[in-house]
Amino acid sequence: ERAQSVVPNFQLTDENAPAIARICWRLDGIPLALELAAARLRVLTPAQISERLNDQFKLLKGNAVLPHQQTLRALIDWSYDLLTEPEKILFHRLAVFAGGRTIEAVEAVCSDEGGDEMLDLLQQLAEKSLLFIDQDPSAGPRFTLLESVWQYAREKLSESGEMEAMQERHLDYYLQMVATAGPHLTGPDPEIHLRKLSSDSLNLRFALEWGAERPGGPEPGLKMVAGLERYWEICGNLEEAKRHCDAILRRPDCAAFPHLHAHAMMSAGRIAWAQDRYEEGGALLDRALGIFEQLGDEEMAGYAGGYEGFLAFSHGDKDRARRFFLKTAEIGARTGNLKLQALAVAGEGSLAASEGDLDHAFELRVKALQMFREVGDRWIVGYSLWGLAQVSLALGRPVPAREALAEWAHMAREFRNQWAIPYIVQHLADAARLEGKPDLAARLFGAAERQREKLGLRFSPTEQAVCDASVAQLKNAMDAESLQTHWMAGRHLRPDAALELALAG
Repeated sequence: ERAQSVVPNFQLTDENAPAIARICWRLDGIPLALELAAARLRVLTPAQISERLNDQFKLLKGNAVLPHQQTLRALIDWSYDLLTEPEKILFHRLAVFAGGRTIEAVEAVCSDEGGDEMLDLLQQLAEKSLLFIDQDPSAGPRFTLLESVWQYAREKLSESGEMEAMQERHLDYYLQMVATAGPHLTGPDPEIHLRKLSSDSLNLRFALEWGAERPGGPEPGLKMVAGLERYWEICGNLEEAKRHCDAILRRPDCAAFPHLHAHAMMSAGRIAWAQDRYEEGGALLDRALGIFEQLGDEEMAGYAGGYEGFLAFSHGDKDRARRFFLKTAEIGARTGNLKLQALAVAGEGSLAASEGDLDHAFELRVKALQMFREVGDRWIVGYSLWGLAQVSLALGRPVPAREALAEWAHMAREFRNQWAIPYIVQHLADAARLEGKPDLAARLFGAAERQREKLGLRFSPTEQAVCDASVAQLKNAMDAESLQTHWMAGRHLRPDAALELALAG
């Protein structure tokens, strides 16, 4: 309605609806802001308005069309001018955060020494409608700013001369959060810390961006990249993870911190592996391995080598993979590191399966699973269940495969992981094929294919060969028309519905 008051023939269409939705979301539905944005349709398209909203206060000025109204800046100016000096200081410091803020984060980052009145100040800002409190039953209250108010506060923070100091405090706080979460993410109880990190994903992004550009050196940024490896792998955005890794690792001063540099490269290498960027991942892991060896850190060299072994295997280089697995096994035995030993056993199981020695591969997979359960790393237990299921299917044993995949699916859901689900559905499709249920198998293969496309996942050469063989056998079990019908029906299933159907069998 506001747009048509300015441009009478304006219509909402499939083409402009996404941009208009972004405008309404970015402006928090504030009527004045929406009316000012609509006024710009005389000279800009909805897409152009959406792109320019990073500088709202230049874009959304009152004009001759709306002479009776204040600009958005004047509206917030009026509220800001009513604040006391302590309230103003807290208000602009809150802009160093992105998204919500917990009381613990605000106290750690925004308080000077002896800042006991923080809770009172937060309540006063909330009473003046400059701050909102979102109640999260699982994580406690989070303090939020409307997008427009946040941009205004960020300008005030920049004008105050405190921006860099606040960014340092912010980075320190989230670096500590990552460090605290680390042992839990690789242990038996990662769920609480995964949720905590996910709740602060925007703040982690801002901390990483500052870590990549801060004048004080790359050390905190390298620590963040190294510490977030497991979080990213389980429930993070892999493309965003790659962007952060690239930004920090391209700093020329990283070499001054060789161990952190190598650890960050190992993290980046695992992200590359997860994204099927084998050549890039191999190069990163190889450089990390060389540095760890030079520094005499055998265990970290064992991990880097073990990861490189799996990456080489996925890429089809079995001889190279075997050399890495043997070296990892040697280091694990020499240092008494059970996790390295389990990593090597799992790798040997993959090699045995690829060479047709399926019974031995099954034994190795069971052994690796038992070892990882003893270590207590639940996420890697999930990987082991996945490997056990693959060998079970290759042996034509759908029952143990289903049991392993059901446990793996439960973990993936519990950890809010998305990318594992299409692989689980894919393997359950193969289980259905082995159980003589071709219609169900075709539907699940179609669902898994569509989910991989949506998530940008690609099979490794080894995985593609296994999938092609399974589909070829499915084609022999049903006519082409039925296969196409059920396959396409599967592509229209929601991910959760597809998984439920797959687990039900």
